[in-house]
Amino acid sequence: MMNETEATAKGKEMVERLGAGWEARVWENLGWHAAAHKHNVAVFWHPRGNSYSTLVSSKASSSGTGLTAWSQATNKDYADPRESVRAAVTAVNNYITRLEAAQAEAQQCVDHFE
Repeated sequence: MMNETEATAKGKEMVERLGAGWEARVWENLGWHAAAHKHNVAVFWHPRGNSYSTLVSSKASSSGTGLTAWSQATNKDYADPRESVRAAVTAVNNYITRLEAAQAEAQQCVDHFE
């Protein structure tokens, strides 16, 4: 199990790998955890598998508080945090494509109202 010093070091390492604008977050909840946040994207490190997963959400607050209207997470863990972010962004783009198709079909229904 990781201690606070190790979690802080891991958070710093993640930020360095991800680049400018990322902020490390470390917290204790039945063990110490590390993540990196930028805008509405959070990358989480999983010590058991030494892997990363990413969550992209509609949260308006960078503090992690507030309501989430939607979120898209990676469905597997990645060895590189950057690959995890890329996979999450791809998943978001695919989701948007499906939403746009559904919206176009729904709009056709409305267009046919008298």
